[in-house]
Order: sequence, then C-alpha cells, then structure tokens
Amino acid sequence: YEALSYIWGAPDILHPVLINGCAVKVRRNLHTALLEPQDIFIARVVWIGAICINQDNFEERAQQVQIMTKIYAMASRVVVWLG
Repeated sequence: YEALSYIWGAPDILHPVLINGCAVKVRRNLHTALLEPQDIFIARVVWIGAICINQDNFEERAQQVQIMTKIYAMASRVVVWLG
C-alpha cells in the first residue's frame, strides 16, 4: 500500500468521494489530491488517515495515532500532497 500525507485543511467544505461504492465526505484538500491524474493502468491501494481511521471514534483515533510511524514506515511509498 501507499500512504498519503497531506494537510487536512478547513472542515467547512466537504466533498463526496466513492470508496467501494460508499459515499464518504472528505475535506477539500484531500478531494483535490484524489482528483490528481494517476496512471489508470496501475491499481493502487492507498492508506489515508482521514478515511481509514474512524474520525468519530476517539479511542480508535488515539490508538491509530500511536502507530502512525509504523503505518508510514511499512508503506511501499509515501506520497506527500502539499496542495
């Protein structure tokens, strides 16, 4: 998997994205990063904290934050989106 690191940005404007057929609302900066052209012939698995971690579950967030270094270290590639 690849890991995406980016600045979350303001929470005031949310955009829907489809993930496995489910609509998930994300902040503008992540939405822009996901729209960036990619090679359509290469399947990618991307770990994105805002999506992979249940942001409404404070206990889960706390646990995941403790292992973020490991998550990024184990990724095949870390992509940094500066907007």
